[in-house]
Formats: sequence, C-alpha cells, structure tokens
Amino acid sequence: MRKIILSISFLFAMMFVTLDSYTQVSGQSSEETKLYYRSEYAFGGFLHTRGFGLNFRYSKNLTGFTKLMYGFELSNMRHEKQQRIYNPSYDDARGYYLGKLNSLAVARFNIGRQKVIFGKEVKNGVQINYLYQVGATLGFVAPVYLEIIRYDGGQNVVTERYDPELHNVNNIYGRSSFIYGVQNLSLYPGGHAKFAFNFEYSPEDELLKALEVGVTVDGYYKSVPIMAYADNHQFWYTFYVNFQFGKKLY
Repeated sequence: MRKIILSISFLFAMMFVTLDSYTQVSGQSSEETKLYYRSEYAFGGFLHTRGFGLNFRYSKNLTGFTKLMYGFELSNMRHEKQQRIYNPSYDDARGYYLGKLNSLAVARFNIGRQKVIFGKEVKNGVQINYLYQVGATLGFVAPVYLEIIRYDGGQNVVTERYDPELHNVNNIYGRSSFIYGVQNLSLYPGGHAKFAFNFEYSPEDELLKALEVGVTVDGYYKSVPIMAYADNHQFWYTFYVNFQFGKKLY
C-alpha cells in the first residue's frame, strides 16, 4: 500500500512538473510570437463630435502585451453654436457662419501606451486593447473673412475681416477664401490627454486594421475666441471614432 501511495504521489508530481513546464513554455511562446513584430505604424482617419481629422501613429513593442506609442494628429474644431446661413436676397450667395470670428484647427503631438485586455485567440478574432496618451496641442486660429456688399455709388462686393459691429445678415454676401485667414494666423499653445479602447481585427498577422473609440481633452492657456455671440472655451472635450490601417515590422 505504501508503495502504491508513493507511486501515485510520484506520478502526480511528475504531471505537475510537466504541466508547469508546458505552461511556462506556452506562455513564453505566446509572448515571443507577440514580440516577433518589434514595431508598427498606422495611418488613420477619425470623426469626432466637433469635426474630423487625420493621424499617424508609430508603436514599439515593450512586451508581448504593451506598446509604447508616438502620435501626430491634425483636426478641425467646430464650435457647437455655429450654424450655416445664407443671404436670402441673392440666389448665388455663399453660406457662412453668422457670429463666427475665427476658425480653429489643431495639431497634436503625443506619447502614450497601449495594453492588451483580451488577446486574439483565433486568426479571425478581435484583440481588445486600451490606451492612454498625453502631449502638446498647438491651435491654429485663423480670422474669418467675408464678402461684404458695399453701396458706394453702386453695388460692390469687397472682402473684409468679419466684424460683428459692422456686418450683419443684410450686408454679408457670403464667405470668402480661407487664404485670407491663413495669412493672419494666431497660435494658441496647450496640451491634451486621451483615453480610448482599441479593437484590432486584421486576419493577417503582419497587417494592422483597427477601430478605436475614445475621448480627448484639449486645454489652452486661455479661451479660444471662435464665436462673437456665445461662450468660448478654454477646454475642449471631444468623443471620437478612429479607423486605422497599418503594417507591423520585424
């Protein structure tokens, strides 16, 4: 009986050692597979609650489940009160935003990390990640120029910078070229933070396809003057959906 008990104990001990060794090798193999691609890059286009934009992201694998990311984004930003209108007296009048003093576009430079929540178990599965990023924001503020109707011995249309004290629905013909505003840009430095969930779904290991949903907060050193007849913001909150396409590198 004693020999039987010792034999069974020895058998279970061997099974435990074997299983433990298999788990370690399997885990190492899984991580080595994930580390097989040292880095990746991705281009993306995103829609957010105040407009749309484009981005680029370069990532390096720190472990099989964590990436260090560097990113760059360009996006426009709409004020929630801006609404397009037309001069009803002219059929060919161009639309414009009454009360809009300036247009805002932003460039974001960021760094962050992405971590795996659920790995891709099968080839056609979905890997779920979460990520966070922080970085610098640079706001490009361009004044709005409009085509204004002047009655100086006749009817003329001239281009002028929008002034809510002088221009109204009766003498505004429509928007002018954005080139006038670009020539008079002002810069608003600031910072931003981002949190998102990322869903990778590419069936090919070397390709990257992902859908990302998240929130971004931009802050500037003072309020950005967008509208004349509404509250302007120092902090801008946006929810976004990002579509990414890229490639993994050895």
